[in-house]
Amino acid sequence: MKSFDTIVIGAGHNGMTAANLLARRGQKVLVLEASQVPGGMATSSELAPGYSIPSIAHSLNGLDDKTIAALGLAGAGLRFEPDPLPTVCLLPAADPLVLPNGYAAPIPGMAGGDQKNWQDLLGSLSFQAAILKQFIASTPPQPRERSFQLKAEGLKAALKMKRAGKSELREFLRMVLMPAADVVQEAEIDRRLAGLLSFDATLGIAVGPRSPTSILGLYYRLATQTGQPRVPVGGMAAAMNAFHQAGVAAGAVFRFGTPVRRIVVDGGKVTGVVTEGGEEIGAATVLSAISPVATFGSLVGSRVMDTGIVRDVRSIRTKGNVTKLNLALGLRPTFKGAGNGATRLVFAPSVDDVERAFNPSKYGELPEAPCFEAILSAAGDQSVPAGAAYLSVSVQNTPYDLRSGWKKGRVALMKSVMTRLEQFSPGIAKAVVAAETLAPPDIEERYHVPGGHWHHGEWQVDRLFFNRPVFGAANYRAPIEGLFICGAGTHPGGGVNGLSGLNAAREILGAVR
Repeated sequence: MKSFDTIVIGAGHNGMTAANLLARRGQKVLVLEASQVPGGMATSSELAPGYSIPSIAHSLNGLDDKTIAALGLAGAGLRFEPDPLPTVCLLPAADPLVLPNGYAAPIPGMAGGDQKNWQDLLGSLSFQAAILKQFIASTPPQPRERSFQLKAEGLKAALKMKRAGKSELREFLRMVLMPAADVVQEAEIDRRLAGLLSFDATLGIAVGPRSPTSILGLYYRLATQTGQPRVPVGGMAAAMNAFHQAGVAAGAVFRFGTPVRRIVVDGGKVTGVVTEGGEEIGAATVLSAISPVATFGSLVGSRVMDTGIVRDVRSIRTKGNVTKLNLALGLRPTFKGAGNGATRLVFAPSVDDVERAFNPSKYGELPEAPCFEAILSAAGDQSVPAGAAYLSVSVQNTPYDLRSGWKKGRVALMKSVMTRLEQFSPGIAKAVVAAETLAPPDIEERYHVPGGHWHHGEWQVDRLFFNRPVFGAANYRAPIEGLFICGAGTHPGGGVNGLSGLNAAREILGAVR
């Protein structure tokens, strides 16, 4: 029987990040991936001949330069488009609002009073998000086990707040669990910016902007993004290939098309895995980078786990609410405010529009006017034929359990979004060469993610920090000796930032010293 120091299950970006770091520290690492390509939900697929379109994730906003350097990604070919990714807020019957550098201020053409209110709010939110970043970027301490670390992180945050003054501390304590709608409306910012922030705060989470705690989604976005949103040259497939090649260069071994059937546990300790083909591979440590629900429910099984953990895992809310529309276009469409570079287009005209789009999802229905974001590829993008383009659209508030069923729902949603896009770019429908609709059940089936949830489970206050994914397993250690977990279902959550993989690798290295 072959044996390794660590077996990593899943070649998503977090799994590859952890494998890279472990191999660099001298471990013998094997990565087993069910699909034929690396990247999981952060890769691309060929929708039509010559079109490589992001399947689910379509940008690398959260991948910082330190992580890129630590993994050797630049040497493995990771490159970014030279121009920053602007955000264009699409508005019915009006010119769009253009943010040339994402959230960066000032915004050209905005009135002085609105400009000041925007900068004041952004400054306050960014400061508060930086406080939370100290916790987001580190392993959540488990109470009683690592109380010193918890106290140390809390002390750092408190000192930073103290230096800023009592007013900032009061504002943080007041705002941290507020609805996003209340925060943006109090600030009296331009309604278009209020709509954008409300959308960004709730994208991928089953809450509306008027739901309590919805501001947390915006804090997370600000804390994990690196500044300017970035799109990789060659698309997401090229970026994930860079992760793969960097891992190989570090010494990790990858096997694709090799699903894992079972994690072997003997006497409360991991001894390896069994593949779907029946091969048993030994390892003292197994790191699962797939959904924690799939890890504990399918690969481990309830017979070898504490009943409390089993109950908590079963209570994780895994039903996704974002549908991905991928469009291959024969020519690059024209949108007001969009130049020749890659562009982020957002339709969320106001807080009320975002809230109205959320309400039907509570009852298993699609919104009449769905809010969405889309990435329009740059002119000359290498992942499409010359003169062509792709549009990668994420539509919010599309429930997993659609009452009318997704057979009809896919058609209705595509028609609704295309009608809206036609208003902003007349003739775009005629340019469509191929299209696909990936509803949450489709994401579940294609990527083996229970519920088809971006975050592998709801990203809400009851499932954060030392409760993510469940209490007792939030420090990347499963309640089985030698079994570790990472990925979107663990702290801090989804997004292509590698933080779960980084933290899990550190925990493994600490455990084997």
